[in-house]
Order: sequence, then C-alpha cells, then structure tokens
Amino acid sequence: MVPGMLDALRQLERRTRGANSVARSAAVSFAFVYLHPLVDGNGRVHRFLVNHLLAADKAVPANIVIPVSATIAASAKGRAQYDQVLEVVSKPLMQAYADAYRFGPHRVCADGVETNFEFLQADDAQHVWRYLDLTAHAHYLSELLRQTVEHEMADEALVLRQYDDARAAIKRWVEMPDQDADRIIRSLHQGNWVVSGKLRQELPAIFEEGGALYGLHEQLVAAVRSAFDTKR
Repeated sequence: MVPGMLDALRQLERRTRGANSVARSAAVSFAFVYLHPLVDGNGRVHRFLVNHLLAADKAVPANIVIPVSATIAASAKGRAQYDQVLEVVSKPLMQAYADAYRFGPHRVCADGVETNFEFLQADDAQHVWRYLDLTAHAHYLSELLRQTVEHEMADEALVLRQYDDARAAIKRWVEMPDQDADRIIRSLHQGNWVVSGKLRQELPAIFEEGGALYGLHEQLVAAVRSAFDTKR
C-alpha cells in the first residue's frame, strides 16, 4: 500500500501549490511521517519536508533553514507537544484496532526488515492514512514556526552577535587566534566570569600570575562580560 500512498502524497503536494504554505507544509510532512515508509529517519525527513516546502513556496528567504528540530528538542515541553500532535492520529488508531494485531513467526519484508508483527485489518484501516484530518497539525506547525523564528532564532542570533563582540573586545587588548579567543569566551561564559584552573593552564601568559600578559587579564574578563551584558 505504501508506494501508492506515496504517489498520492506527491500528487497532493503538486495540487496544493499556491495554497497557504504553513498548512501545506503541515499536510505533506505529517502525512509522510504517518505513512512511515522508511526503516529509520522518517522523523528527520518529515522535518526536512517542512523546510523544503517553505523554501519551495518562497515563504522564507533563500538559504534560510528554520531549525524546528532544535525547538522541539530544546525542552521537555517541546518534545511532549510534538508527541501529542502525533497522537492526534496514532492514539485513536491504536485504540480502534487494539485487538487487530498479533505476533507470529519471524519473516523478512520486501524492504529487508525482519519482523514478527502482524496487523490483521490493514484493508479496513486504510482510511486512517488516506483521509487524515491534519487540522491540529497545521495549528501546531504554525505555533512551532512562530516560536522558532521569534524566540529560538532571535536568541541564537543574539548569542552569535555577543560572541563576535566578545572576540573583537579581546583582540582590542591582545591579538590572538580566533580559537584561543573562543576558548576564553566559552570558559568565562560557562564559568560565570571566573577564570578556571583549566583556562590558566591553557593560556598561562594571560591568566597565570607572572605571565607576560597577566596584567591585562582583568580587562579581558571585563570586556567579555560586557559583550554578554549588552542586550539588543
């Protein structure tokens, strides 16, 4: 059944071109993940399809990827909401056909997967995959995109700017390779602006008492901290 349903999904994608991009992305991507044609990677392809369709519809600027996976994985709430929207279809299906499966002898399927799972009412259940109500999924994706663009991407852009500013601030005091500047920034940022023993060992000229540039270490710490204290 899967190849025919995938063909139908391709036709759906073609027929809906020009429609609302978010609803279209939700319909195609979630339909794919429910068809579940791959042994592994269905969720990753599902999230790829979200960005692919938004890009194809020119709903986002060229070369921009909206990191929906990062938003989903960023918190327990994000993961739970993703699971909940998937259960809009899967939970009623499992309840309706709770007695329609069994475990029999092991066999190898056409795609090479070995299984002993047998679903006894596939023909009766086809409507679940063929006529999906994905209204909740469109609402979910709309909110997920809003959260990602307005908060996650904005916060990440701010952090990147702060790192750039901190690197430039360090180099106003001491010229050094970017990797050394980044090491200083990461250590101070993660260590609440306290110079760690590891940082002293890695860059003794600056942070070890008696080092050639030790007299500048307080200014460096202050410069890095100032870059992260600035809000935009």
